[in-house]
Amino acid sequence: MAVETKLTRTTCPFCLYGCELNINTVNRGDFLLRKIEYNPASEINQGRLCARGNLANIILEHRNRLAYPLYNNQNNDWVVALSQIKRQLKENPPEQIAITYDINNTLEEINEIFSFAQDFKINWLARSYLEPESFFNYCTGDIKYANLKDIEQTNGLLIIGDIFNKSPVIAKLILDVKYADRNHRLFYIDSVKTKLAGFANKFLWIKPGTEPLAMLGLIASLGKNAKDILGEKNYNLINKELPTIAKLCGIAEGVFTEIATTFASLPKGVIIVSMDYGKTDDPLLFSLLSQLLTMIFPNDKKFLSLSLSSLPFGKTRFGEIFEQIKQRRIKILINFGEFFPFYYPQLMPDLKNLDLFVTTATFRQKLPITGWILPMASILEKSGTINTLWTKQPINPLAQPVNGSKTTTEIINDIAFETESKSKPKLNYKSNISLDELINRALAFIEQKQQVNDLWQIIGEETAFGYRGILEENDHQIVLNSFSANNLQVHDGDVVKLTANSAESNFTVKIKDNIHNNVALISVNNPINRVFFPFKIDNLTNDIIMPTSSGIINKV
Repeated sequence: MAVETKLTRTTCPFCLYGCELNINTVNRGDFLLRKIEYNPASEINQGRLCARGNLANIILEHRNRLAYPLYNNQNNDWVVALSQIKRQLKENPPEQIAITYDINNTLEEINEIFSFAQDFKINWLARSYLEPESFFNYCTGDIKYANLKDIEQTNGLLIIGDIFNKSPVIAKLILDVKYADRNHRLFYIDSVKTKLAGFANKFLWIKPGTEPLAMLGLIASLGKNAKDILGEKNYNLINKELPTIAKLCGIAEGVFTEIATTFASLPKGVIIVSMDYGKTDDPLLFSLLSQLLTMIFPNDKKFLSLSLSSLPFGKTRFGEIFEQIKQRRIKILINFGEFFPFYYPQLMPDLKNLDLFVTTATFRQKLPITGWILPMASILEKSGTINTLWTKQPINPLAQPVNGSKTTTEIINDIAFETESKSKPKLNYKSNISLDELINRALAFIEQKQQVNDLWQIIGEETAFGYRGILEENDHQIVLNSFSANNLQVHDGDVVKLTANSAESNFTVKIKDNIHNNVALISVNNPINRVFFPFKIDNLTNDIIMPTSSGIINKV
């Protein structure tokens, strides 16, 4: 029997690192086998792939792939779905319709979404990717962004957040830089003691949610350099709070001076940051202060933010759309993507205010939806262009879309009617926040953090070993340190009940001493656990923020 093989090269779409991902398709006629192939000559990943990239062939063939529309979680068909959507689009004026978008779209498809909204004169257009990393699109001024060469040639790294879980392939590059010269320095700031802490020259094990405060501490320790950028008044306001900042972070004040002085003296340095859902209290402040810190440090310092995705701003922000839905002014919401609303269960009750809710999905979801779920082709089955940290890169389909699924472009073409010729919208990825607004927010954050809360602090854990809630194994595991477990009189394998954000569930205890006392860590790879985290609409940006949580834990 003849065997056909075909090697397809593409760019891994599961984070912004831009690794080369190859699939070798073996077709024997009676079966089809897809195998991951590695290219050691790849400049970005030298043949390495993280857990997500290595699962590409499994994701393509996963048994939970959605192949037909669902209406109120019941099987339906495309004819009925398209007929109802088109009818209600015609019956409702544009001011009652909103369009949103998140991941699993190529840049070409994002353009199609913008054109669709413009052709229908829909102004309620916003991204529905509500992860904290979306706040990296906000800035206070011009900063120098690092590329691969900058990292390879740097003398030191200041890392904030768990970058190894966000983009695991960067690990080798980071460690190569650290050990290339004994004078190189690696400083690491995090609220969880991860594996990276063991490689750091200095690890700041801060209390959960205080990353912005740690950056303020470094800024205050930079003296004249900080004063030149902030102005004397703003600098003095921050510097006066340094003892409070150190206390809230849980570290000695002198540690800020030690790290700031050493990193400032390095000829070249790169600040690398990442944010996780449920682990970051104020992602806007985190983003702006990490960028400001890069601008204040002397010599050649550059910035890099690691994210799973980067999406342009729409005509408005999601928080504004959500308020309109709560007030029943928006009657129809159509979402093109894979995250919303499945990854944000705390938002779902208000979606019932809609007359029509339509979203797309690649997989069957665990959370029930009122409205239409349309089967969407996986990003692995599309051709086009995606953003990476370094540049825009092409992607090639590794397989034909699952029968019954459609691309974003196909769905738009099916529901559009009598529109004008497609416009060419401009995609905007940056929005400025003034320095005075930043300082005021930082001072308010310090005051907020001083409020005493005797509840358990609940933080989220995102790992690279999960995908969209379909592969996770630790959905109901809660991590406590040994001191906290002793206070609760629980051991490994015992069951506790967590009550937080008007939700409750039982979890199995796992004892690890990588978190602080009176802190509990739960997986947020699976959307089911995300209900424990509250949300609020940020009054400065009108974006949604989902900070850490607090709650009650009792032994069952």
